[in-house]
Amino acid sequence: MSAADAAIWIDPARCSGAPCIYGTRLTIETVAGYVESEGVDTFMHDYEITSRRDVLVACAWWTLYWPVKGDRRERETRKRWSEWAANAWGVLWNNTPKSTDAVPDPPSREPS
Repeated sequence: MSAADAAIWIDPARCSGAPCIYGTRLTIETVAGYVESEGVDTFMHDYEITSRRDVLVACAWWTLYWPVKGDRRERETRKRWSEWAANAWGVLWNNTPKSTDAVPDPPSREPS
């Protein structure tokens, strides 16, 4: 198991089995939606129980594994986030010391 995979857990007894940041009830879908609209720094301020690495892993995990629901905005978001995740995943996977500081935040929501 990679360091990145260890940050996410799936437990049928919690949040109906939705993937969450390990040790919390913060689903990856909730994290990704919040980060997309408000940014990583705001999310971390509002949810002090998470690390930057865990937030970035949740966003990358959502991008790579969560099904696209199909509306145009989500498909466009997923395309931008897929490019971000492809670049970030190697660093998040290996989790070398201070490596996540070099990972940029996921793309923010573009104006409609």
